[in-house]
Amino acid sequence: MPSAKNSSTKSKKPAAAPKAEPRESAYDPNEARRTVLSLKGRYGVVDNARRAAYASLITDAQRAELGSRTRGANVAREAVVWAVAIGQAFTAYPAAVEEHYARPRFAYYLDRLGALIDAVEAQQAQRGGTTATRSTASEREQLAREGRTQLSRKMKRVVGARQAELEALQAASGTTDTIGALGKSIVDLASLARKWMALTDPSWKILCGDAGLTEEFIQQVVAAGEALTGAAVDETLAGRLRGTDTPEVNLLEGSVLHEMAAAQDAFDDAHEASQVVARLIAGPATRSVLGPRKAAKASDQATTGVAPAANPA
Repeated sequence: MPSAKNSSTKSKKPAAAPKAEPRESAYDPNEARRTVLSLKGRYGVVDNARRAAYASLITDAQRAELGSRTRGANVAREAVVWAVAIGQAFTAYPAAVEEHYARPRFAYYLDRLGALIDAVEAQQAQRGGTTATRSTASEREQLAREGRTQLSRKMKRVVGARQAELEALQAASGTTDTIGALGKSIVDLASLARKWMALTDPSWKILCGDAGLTEEFIQQVVAAGEALTGAAVDETLAGRLRGTDTPEVNLLEGSVLHEMAAAQDAFDDAHEASQVVARLIAGPATRSVLGPRKAAKASDQATTGVAPAANPA
């Protein structure tokens, strides 16, 4: 008996698997932030109660004052080096270190350092945008000046040696020592050129045409002037490039410096108790705040500018 299966029936191909949605890369090129996140993974995230407790040890005014002495990017760089050293000490000599420096305090150190790294990166990005704005303004100024020069030359070819027209051209040219003056010069020259182009005398029509003085060209020059004015406004709104850190960075910088001072005091004590624990030595970016240390603590106050009550270990 013949098979009921239809030999002409084509085998069905399996349905194509749906394409996976592209995932956003988790890659973070900021080495400092990745280092801090790795340390947080080992030592935990500070809880809100401890964050508030440690934050209460220094006021915002004191943070701002400390931060004003240094640069945020440099402090963050040295604080990361210290964080690695502290983590290694916890691993190698846990009992000797924990006798003087609590792990939750280190978690708070990492918390404030991570916030500083983010703020510094945001500050640098903002300044990069300001630099781009200034670059755009400079490029547009060059285009506007070139357009004005070409317009003036075309108009000179139109008037030749006619004294009245040359005087009118000179008056319209004005000055170009400022952005505003340059823009006004372009507007006045364009207005005079259009006036000449509107004259019914056939000679003027011929001269303007042969000189390339057309409405299309004038519109291009005026557009360059308008673009320059817009870029100049953007530059003004962007403000001056700051040579110092923003107030937000200064506050976080002060917090990190305060925590570095606390860690330094704790490691000084740990070193005195056990020579295997190395001291934390301030680098060039933080030396003005954290060192050199006084050999004797007559008043139990290190040369950090932070009073002992506000800087407990």
